[in-house]
Amino acid sequence: MTKFLYLLISFKCILSTIAIGQSYIFTLQSQLSNSVLKNNLARNLQSPVQTLLRCAAMCDRSCHCFGFNTHTNICRAFKTCDQDEVIGNEDGWSYFLRKNLVKPANCLNLLERGHTTSGIFTIYPCDECDEQFRSVEVFCDMETSGGGWTVLQRRTSASVDFRQPWNEYRNGFGNLEDNHWIGNEIIHQLTRNRNVTLYVAITLVNRTTLYQVYRRFSVADESDKFRLFLQEPADGNLGDSMIHTDVTGIANRSLVGMPFTTYDQDNAPSGNCGLEYGGGWWFNECYMCFLNGPWDDWGWGWPWYPTVTEGVDIRGTLMMIRAI
Repeated sequence: MTKFLYLLISFKCILSTIAIGQSYIFTLQSQLSNSVLKNNLARNLQSPVQTLLRCAAMCDRSCHCFGFNTHTNICRAFKTCDQDEVIGNEDGWSYFLRKNLVKPANCLNLLERGHTTSGIFTIYPCDECDEQFRSVEVFCDMETSGGGWTVLQRRTSASVDFRQPWNEYRNGFGNLEDNHWIGNEIIHQLTRNRNVTLYVAITLVNRTTLYQVYRRFSVADESDKFRLFLQEPADGNLGDSMIHTDVTGIANRSLVGMPFTTYDQDNAPSGNCGLEYGGGWWFNECYMCFLNGPWDDWGWGWPWYPTVTEGVDIRGTLMMIRAI
């Protein structure tokens, strides 16, 4: 489970730094030595754990520092730990504060590090991709369904035209605080080596919000035309219009396995749906759902058939992902 451990020993022969795997580093808080901290525990492991390293490995996501008593081998994992937490003295205690080694790859990583307010953050989705995609700004939703969601698409008005060419959909466009598409290359990097859940929501003009969750969402790379892969819908009240699309008189138009199409690069099975309807999407002759149509226009039909049949009924759309 732990990829590597190493120790740096101070001149007093006290362990001063512990690195656990490739995620966290713990540094000794000498000002807290031989102190007892108040009961602000993430975990309280009162049975002996034998070693300091084993105690460090038990400091999980909810733990931001840990204490270890060298006399009793007792390990305590704390939510917070500083001088203001001291309530008494007891010989043998040493405390170590957790710091992050690995840069956050997505919004869930940021949530796990204590960021609980939605907003714009920098993430690092890949190490070996093009330089422009190694660090990107994204909007993180830290409130919906537990938080940790990376927003892929959001529309609330006509301020951004979603009838964009291939390169714009590849790189991303718009304003992260309201109307934007994060970019297909970024979506690919965020989903290529991770199990990811997709959350889709549509807010109607009457302010009712409907949502649908899908398991195992991913997008292939550009050489495969950013092909879409989805597994079964999990839950929600919007209904499924991406996988099971057979309805009376209409042939199957599942989006699973569909390449991305824009008006200047047609990859749809039949006809240039991007040119005909405006906006890029994973079209399949042409669609049963389409969230990038012309905003507030009667020409935007069937945004999410059969639940939402007219684009003029939409006040907002949202697509976001979270690692499982």
